[in-house]
Amino acid sequence: MKFAIPQKAYKKNCEALLKAGSVEGMAELLIESLARVSFRVFRIHVSGDFFSVDYAGAWQTTCNAFPTAMFWAYTRCRDPGILGVLRQTSNLRMLLSCDRDNWRGMLAISEDFPCFGLSYYTMGEKPPEQVYTRGDEVPVACPQGLVVFPDQTVRRRLSLPGTCPTDLAVNPWPKQQACVKCRRCCG
Repeated sequence: MKFAIPQKAYKKNCEALLKAGSVEGMAELLIESLARVSFRVFRIHVSGDFFSVDYAGAWQTTCNAFPTAMFWAYTRCRDPGILGVLRQTSNLRMLLSCDRDNWRGMLAISEDFPCFGLSYYTMGEKPPEQVYTRGDEVPVACPQGLVVFPDQTVRRRLSLPGTCPTDLAVNPWPKQQACVKCRRCCG
């Protein structure tokens, strides 16, 4: 079934997950959906976040069901129970979403979850030096544990280390291949 606007699909998916009611039920829905498509790299959530420990557990089960695939997600979640479940998933790369309003809190979270990368959405400013320093400390198999996403007002004008290639004036890869080729977010 096609939806005119993505929000309707997001709402329908969320309702189905909540109705499933358990880790196993949610995981079954996720696995059935993903089994219909071919992928090597999968981004969890275009919109939304991890809303419960059970939902995080369902994604852990789902990631484990596709051991040769790489999953990645951005999160603003600060719940240590949820983040603890996600940390235990070997083929899941997590990035804590920072901006000028929450970066201090997300850096504090990253102290407890040092394997999580950072993403920073600018609002016309350069990310704080502490965010770059923490990004350099992330022990992941990618050039840097920080990915910067400049907002529309400065995109392609503001040259910042760590900027997502799709936001650069000269993107080295076609947009639909950038994430798989770059691998800064998906590890």
